[in-house]
Amino acid sequence: MDRSEYNKEWNKAHPDYQNEWHKANPNYKKEYNKEYYQENIQRIAEWQSLKIKCVCGSTIRRGNKARHEKTNKHILYFINN
Repeated sequence: MDRSEYNKEWNKAHPDYQNEWHKANPNYKKEYNKEYYQENIQRIAEWQSLKIKCVCGSTIRRGNKARHEKTNKHILYFINN
């Protein structure tokens, strides 16, 4: 039995485990993310500030990609091409 089959069978046998765990540990993920951010703040800032070339021809920062994809320039590029 490979790992994915084992996981599927275990999840069928324990359907409420994740819900119970999250109820017992409501702030775990929030605290983990906060700690991770504080430890990697410089690396995250560098990654977000990298300039990338969009398929529409614009040069954007990686941290603003989602916002750029909603702009008229980006949307019209796909409508016209």
